Amino acid sequence: MTQTEMLTLIGDPKQVQKELTEFRKAADVFSSSKAKLIAHYPKQWVAVKGKTVVANARTLPALIKELKQKGVPKETVMVRYIEKNLRTLIL
Repeated sequence: MTQTEMLTLIGDPKQVQKELTEFRKAADVFSSSKAKLIAHYPKQWVAVKGKTVVANARTLPALIKELKQKGVPKETVMVRYIEKNLRTLIL
């Protein structure tokens, strides 16, 4: 695949970099603010864009509806269910 073909597939490099930065910030919120999220949004679905919680709801369909009402494209957020208890996986 040529460089031109690759750029055509991924789009504008500056836009891709912006989206990756937003994704990284959202991932940081979920990993570094776990206790805060559990305190504020227990047993809820939470959508984060950048460093901001943009929506929360008890069910995933309700969260998607709230995102739509707020005009936030679901493709631009990171979504996670916030559980009160941490799960331990034994592999």
